[in-house]
Amino acid sequence: MSLQLFFDQGHDLAQLVHNVLMRNPHLSARHLEYEVRDQDVIVRGIVSSYYHKQLVQESIRAINGVETVHNDLEVMSI
Repeated sequence: MSLQLFFDQGHDLAQLVHNVLMRNPHLSARHLEYEVRDQDVIVRGIVSSYYHKQLVQESIRAINGVETVHNDLEVMSI
């Protein structure tokens, strides 16, 4: 069973993205930036592996209300 977060009037999409990234213990959110445009999310920054890059993308994609995730993350040893 996968976790689904829902966008509603009480939470804006940017806050949900922030919460998802901050709650994940496998990610160093301090190296990540994101931008929300309508229902599209652009994520940039540096992660330490392709697994983490995919993890960020799929974590954001799981938020109900996100239509597109533009994954501009770079993989580098931190």
